[in-house]
Amino acid sequence: MWLPMKDADTYCVNILAEQHGPVSNLFVGQESERFTSAAWEPGGDGAPGLDDVVAWIECKPYSITDDGEHDLILLEVTALRQGANVGPLTYHRGSFSGAFRSE
Repeated sequence: MWLPMKDADTYCVNILAEQHGPVSNLFVGQESERFTSAAWEPGGDGAPGLDDVVAWIECKPYSITDDGEHDLILLEVTALRQGANVGPLTYHRGSFSGAFRSE
């Protein structure tokens, strides 16, 4: 997922809500049309913010360092927005907690 985003000017970190297990699974899979399958709108800087998340963290790249097998990406936060008043989706020891469970 990183290569198509590598040269972006802005990013949005979406803090998923407890019911977003299926959305999380969509973005970790090989689905090439993630943003046509998930509801979203452009944030203040244009980066995609998913609908009904707990929060959005809008960022711009600060530095990208090639670390051999991976890239180390540091982002500068440019804006924070609060979303849905629900708990965040958490994943621990191989399963989701909260309203969505993968079991």
